[in-house]
Amino acid sequence: DVFVKLRVGADEFQTSTKDDVKTTTVAFNERFDITMDEIADQILHIDVFDKDNLLSDDTLGNITVNLSAIEKDVDVDVTLADTKRKSDITLFVQAMDLSPWHPIVSP
Repeated sequence: DVFVKLRVGADEFQTSTKDDVKTTTVAFNERFDITMDEIADQILHIDVFDKDNLLSDDTLGNITVNLSAIEKDVDVDVTLADTKRKSDITLFVQAMDLSPWHPIVSP
């Protein structure tokens, strides 16, 4: 029963739990929207857990990613740290300009 927690600044998100995973490849296919003024120096913390109903959840791996160093608008694989075997997570980071649009008006 695998799930992922993500944190950027004060924003925290958690994926749904994938039950009865019979494969080493888990696809969450979930989207989280985070609004920030600047992407520079923003750090994404990713923690992967195995849900444990009796005891505390087991940590399967984690990674810290500087978002300004990630290529935008393409899938990027990052490798988790502190794992027993090599495990990757695919990220898709999209930066959008949310500044107000002001049309040019001709006299």
